Amino acid sequence: MTEDSAEQTAFRTVHILNEHGESIGTAAMNGKAFRKSLEQGELWTYHEQTGRVLPPAGGLSILSMSEDGDDVRVVLSEADARRFRSNPTAEEPAEAAGSQGIGSDASGIETAPTSTPESLSDELAHLQQTVSDRREHPAEGSYTSYLFEQGRAKIRKKVGEEGIEVCLSESPDELVSESADLMFHLAVLLEYEGKSFADVADELRRRRLKG
Repeated sequence: MTEDSAEQTAFRTVHILNEHGESIGTAAMNGKAFRKSLEQGELWTYHEQTGRVLPPAGGLSILSMSEDGDDVRVVLSEADARRFRSNPTAEEPAEAAGSQGIGSDASGIETAPTSTPESLSDELAHLQQTVSDRREHPAEGSYTSYLFEQGRAKIRKKVGEEGIEVCLSESPDELVSESADLMFHLAVLLEYEGKSFADVADELRRRRLKG
């Protein structure tokens, strides 16, 4: 995928297909939805009524994703294709799905949230390890690999852009989703600079003990 493909803001039509290449529906996608779908391997679409980029409730795993001129072709597994067809409102995600951000369970299965320091540190460690693995083992079509290929200036730019989106969040759920995007890009920047969230935690601990 090219930089223009990942970053464009123009809306595109997404043609959703099953494994046999049969069309089962369409959706809308902007640059952010394209990036999220590419990175997470799940379908994210733009919803005109809310102006938000969200995944369908429960998640729809993408088998393949390609560009066809100005449009995008997405192939779903047979099971997900059946779920999509059986639910005419599949594109309208449950509000709870809006809080699922980068680093969420790829299955889309909702779990009871916890706010203990252990769960937060575990999630950040898992995110950092995933980013580190992707840098060590680049994968074609991976947004994380794309960022590392583009280098420091591109990564820093994305961190800044995501920070602005956090500030522009219009609801608590959107704030959580945008914050997750920011944390992902921050993890990429830290990895690029040879640092990690563990170093950030050490600095916070140092400040706390210093009083």
